[in-house]
Amino acid sequence: GTMIRLDQISYHLLFPALLLFCRQFFTTKKNFPVTDTLILTLIIIILVVLPLETLGYFNEFTGLLTNVFSPALAIAIYLITAIRAWKRRISGSAVVFSGAIIMLVAVGSNILSEYVPGFIHRDSVNAITHVAFLFEAILFASAIGIRQLEIRQQRDQALRAELISTRERLRLSEQLQSSRKRFDQAKKQAEARQLKLATLSHDLKQPLISLRRGLSALEIHGDANQRMHAAFDYLESLSQRQLDERPNADYVTTESDVEQFPINAVLDNVIAMFQAEAASKGLDLRYRSCDEKIHADPIEVMRIASNLVSNAIKHVQSGGVLVACRVRSSVVQLQVHDTGRGMSQSELNRCMLAYNRGDSSEGTGLGLHLVASLSHEAGFTFNAESKPGKGSSFSVSFPKA
Repeated sequence: GTMIRLDQISYHLLFPALLLFCRQFFTTKKNFPVTDTLILTLIIIILVVLPLETLGYFNEFTGLLTNVFSPALAIAIYLITAIRAWKRRISGSAVVFSGAIIMLVAVGSNILSEYVPGFIHRDSVNAITHVAFLFEAILFASAIGIRQLEIRQQRDQALRAELISTRERLRLSEQLQSSRKRFDQAKKQAEARQLKLATLSHDLKQPLISLRRGLSALEIHGDANQRMHAAFDYLESLSQRQLDERPNADYVTTESDVEQFPINAVLDNVIAMFQAEAASKGLDLRYRSCDEKIHADPIEVMRIASNLVSNAIKHVQSGGVLVACRVRSSVVQLQVHDTGRGMSQSELNRCMLAYNRGDSSEGTGLGLHLVASLSHEAGFTFNAESKPGKGSSFSVSFPKA
């Protein structure tokens, strides 16, 4: 009788143990909060009723509670939780589900033996229960082993990911070092090119002076004389600017270079410089002036305007070029429109890069890049629009004085 009683107590204590395992293994407090509450409630009921029954406080209600309802409900919760975990792809849930099926058979045989006399012999029930306990223990250990294996695999994956990340950081570091070397090399080349340009400007200065003297000796009068002197003034200012720049540094406009002046003072000269070239191509170079003053470096404005007009004349085969000056709120806008073949957006973007020319251009590929760079460095707003077959429009906004 004592052994049978111990078997029964062990049998009933198995269910709180299964529920505790289920709670911990599937982390029901986080994943299935309602189920977690049911598990805790059922464990408390079993642990309260079982000692009372053991001490002799046994009646039909406690018998049904300990022999039928508690085991059946415990196995049902165990089984349903395993199924829900399986659907969520929680590792080990399939093994726990298999154990729940085995325990369901054991619980069913115990209930039938208790309440359906003669249906199954008690010795057979005990044998089934012992075998079920054994298989459940094996599956219990298997589920834990699977979980440990998954944790190890996750750890190995994390280590591999960290190794890959470390290698990637090393590769990026090497690329950064290589980029720095290329940058230093490019900087040296730029400094050498700057020095070469300064030398070239120095060599050009004297011939320009000689040409100006020769022009004066020719005693040319009228508009032609004015245009030629304007062109020489521009060339000499560019040459002097290049000589004043340090060979190892990019030029930045200083406050002393900025002044207030009528924009027409520059645009009138630009129109005079390119009027003959436009006429030689049969183009109509139109000019809409304004008397507004701007706050800028006149040399930079001259370079921007002359490059835009020169670029437009080069790329127009028929029609004309319109140079306009318009006041927009707090800025004065220089606009250059042409009736050329136009460009697609991708071609226009490409032309903004240094040494990149349009498909039919024969220039150096520096004009638009120079305008964009000068505008950016001086804080001017530069806009460019173009459509194939419809020409191009460029504008630069200068601050009003």
